[in-house]
Amino acid sequence: MLAALSTAHKLGLGLSGLTFVAFALVSAVLVPHYRPDFPGRRLGWFVFVTVLFFVGMMCAVFFFGREEKAPEKHKAAVSRSL
Repeated sequence: MLAALSTAHKLGLGLSGLTFVAFALVSAVLVPHYRPDFPGRRLGWFVFVTVLFFVGMMCAVFFFGREEKAPEKHKAAVSRSL
């Protein structure tokens, strides 16, 4: 499935995934090291940003994970060759 995607779609999915993973690692490992009470009073903002990243990643998968539809001429040529 991944091989069928265009380079731009692969790049979009890769950058979206990298951003999502970087946020997860920073918020799980790095920030609590310096602020033991993380997220503390800002729990609402943390949940909001987390949900925002999740929805962004799902949108990226939905839009970048689609295959482009072949033009009608190409479909006709492929069906005749089979």
